[in-house]
Amino acid sequence: MKLYNVEPKEEEFPWGVMQIVMLGEKGRGRIYTIVPFQCEYDPYASDYEIGTTKSGKPKIVRTGKPSPGYIAKISTLGDYVRGAHGELRLLKTNAPNVKIIASGLGAWGDAGRLGSWPEYLLTISPPFPVVFYVIPTRLKNYYLVFVTNAVFKVYREQLASFEEETGFTIPENPEEYENIDKLLKESE
Repeated sequence: MKLYNVEPKEEEFPWGVMQIVMLGEKGRGRIYTIVPFQCEYDPYASDYEIGTTKSGKPKIVRTGKPSPGYIAKISTLGDYVRGAHGELRLLKTNAPNVKIIASGLGAWGDAGRLGSWPEYLLTISPPFPVVFYVIPTRLKNYYLVFVTNAVFKVYREQLASFEEETGFTIPENPEEYENIDKLLKESE
């Protein structure tokens, strides 16, 4: 699988340093999740997979064998505005193609009560396109469209030109999308 928006960071632990993917934030009213990144980072490689640690938690590894699909980190973080809460929605018909590997929650305010944004680590499998509707905390909403060899960020006013250029139609009806937590929890 290819990586989308996944860049490992080195973090120091009492027992040593490890490359990880961070989701969310540390602190009250937040959820901080780390996923070990136990391989050499190459943003152009397509042989990444999700493995499991000895304790059964997910980790990112390389297999040496390319496979279709993506491992994607999607965040709903936008600019600060009091009371804003980000949301990630998925086209309902794409639910069988997406799996939540891990999630985290970032927030504003000492107790995390002034607004929040979820972050997800997902696997996205063919058939493509797979369409998400991202509602950031303050920025303009947009669609993320995953196809075989590319990922497109498309704003509502760009839908007609996107369809003309790529041949992919993005459904605009909000009822065709559902919150990813609710949709994938129901489909399991």
